[in-house]
Amino acid sequence: MQRGVLCLGAFIALALAAGSALIWQGRGGLRFSDEGRHFDQATGIVVHQHSVEVYAILTMAFSVISVALAVLARRR
Repeated sequence: MQRGVLCLGAFIALALAAGSALIWQGRGGLRFSDEGRHFDQATGIVVHQHSVEVYAILTMAFSVISVALAVLARRR
């Protein structure tokens, strides 16, 4: 039972890491102004340059959590 919960947690963390990585990749290729902003005229959304760094940190954090949970599940 506990091993299943750890595996499920590892899978969810891996899915979150993959989602964050896709957003990170998409936002990384945008052209930012001198103020560090990108305005998408189609959606009216302003993306800040620092959001790219946040998605990178989220990707790494969820990846580490996923690996840690997978290792714990393997040991049980």
